Amino acid sequence: MPRIAGLSFFLVAAAYLYVFPYQPRINNPNENVRFYMTVAIVDHGTFAIDAVEREWGWVNDKARYEGHVYSVKAPGTSLLGVPAYAAYRLACTLTGHARDRTEALWVCRLFASILPALLFLAWFRSHLKATGVGALGTRTAFFALALGSAFHAYALLFVSHTIAACCAFAAFGVLWDVDSGRDTWGVRQPLLAGLLAAAATAFEYPGLVATVVLCSYALVAIRPLARILWFGIGAAIPTSLVMLFQWRAFGSPFTPGHRYLDNPAYRALAREGFFGATGFDADSLGLLIDPAYGLFPLTPLLVALPIGVFALFRSRERRRPAAVALLIVVGTTLVITFMNNWRGGWTVGPRYLITVIPFAVWIAAVGWDAALRRAPRIATGFAVGLGAAGIVASGVPSALYPHVPEAFTRPIPQLFAVLVGHGYAPHSLGTMLGWTARTSLAPLAVIGVLAAVLPLGALPGFSHRVQAAGLAILVACAALVPIALGPPLSARGRSMLAHVTRTWRPAGRDDAAVLAARGRMDAAAWSRLESVYREEGRDSEADRAAREARISEGASRRR
Repeated sequence: MPRIAGLSFFLVAAAYLYVFPYQPRINNPNENVRFYMTVAIVDHGTFAIDAVEREWGWVNDKARYEGHVYSVKAPGTSLLGVPAYAAYRLACTLTGHARDRTEALWVCRLFASILPALLFLAWFRSHLKATGVGALGTRTAFFALALGSAFHAYALLFVSHTIAACCAFAAFGVLWDVDSGRDTWGVRQPLLAGLLAAAATAFEYPGLVATVVLCSYALVAIRPLARILWFGIGAAIPTSLVMLFQWRAFGSPFTPGHRYLDNPAYRALAREGFFGATGFDADSLGLLIDPAYGLFPLTPLLVALPIGVFALFRSRERRRPAAVALLIVVGTTLVITFMNNWRGGWTVGPRYLITVIPFAVWIAAVGWDAALRRAPRIATGFAVGLGAAGIVASGVPSALYPHVPEAFTRPIPQLFAVLVGHGYAPHSLGTMLGWTARTSLAPLAVIGVLAAVLPLGALPGFSHRVQAAGLAILVACAALVPIALGPPLSARGRSMLAHVTRTWRPAGRDDAAVLAARGRMDAAAWSRLESVYREEGRDSEADRAAREARISEGASRRR
């Protein structure tokens, strides 16, 4: 079992560290405005990003207050990136190496997002086992969270969503230990729980729901009650940092920057209702069920949530933590459905619901364990199949292009099948070594297959595993049908597909680029290039290739 745990973690770490999905041309504001603030703190000693924006260009998601511009995001991620960027800056100074924006962003991603997420995932797996989740539930839940959910996408970027989720669930785990009598650290446990609970909001403002619920849980879990003081001291640290940022940036420790958004359209939305909370929108239920970005289609293993809730509430020991976890899931989801910007733009999955994913995955893991006791082979087959489907639905977008435009109503066939089929690959260790685009994707494919099949080992007996594997294949195919089948790509979607392929980095490795880079081309080669361009929505390039094909064919006939 320790070897399985080590292999599982190695696969996830390899997936997270191997790839660097970076597309500078989209100027991702969710990441860049946080990065600008990190650089501003280190290079200029201020929260204001004016100087960085002048140097690196315009960025969205900023607020303007008293003649300066600031990140409108919660400050946690930007602050966490400060030591990493400062170390990179110092290393460049000492070695005489010219600072590079892309390198600096990679360093910030690595030390402020990827490594903290991996540390959390290692703890998450051990926490599942420590709280009574069996082998099947532990393995499927670990891979579902790490590679088969939107948690994966935002762990690879310098953004807040995944780290806020890590903080919230880790605080929950520490409080559960205290509540269950596994209180072996003295005052350090409530201190850490308070720090993590408040950090969920310091990284991501929508984490406030989780923070409030966790603080309420602390009042019940921590005994004697006087020890709650240590929880409060821990919570005061990230809270003070948020208040300091808001005071220095927007003139009040209690005022986030959304009222001062520089983008007039965003500012108008933020000023509606209470910071954009205007009432329930039925369309927001797509956050749960839409095949393009819904929580359940992209992480289908969560279908066991009702079974997990039932099993947890039957257990006296786990009833209270189950209620806390369920309240965080339902409360956060409900709050987001009342926001006028609930969709969140270009996303992998419902990015405003990332905080709830570890809680939902834990509940589902308990559900799969309960099902395993009743029907081992069937439960294993379904769990493995749904887990594999999640790795395709969420893992592929996360690794290749973790900011899916809204124009794609079925991203897997409309965008990612084209990208993979035409040789588009993101920056990775493989591209650094000079591998071809398709070869550079091979390690990710191997990791995905191993992660999908490894949970089968939880079922004893070779013949039983074979039967479960056959069922898993059928289940995975069935689970992928809703995200694979749908309406044809719209005109707007074709235009967006053309934009993605035209601006892809690293450039020059895809089929169209390789064909276009040839010297003399005959009519057949031009026709092939036309077909590739047409499939990518690049009609103007396709028309030019078609003209060249006719010219080449005419010249050939004259000869």
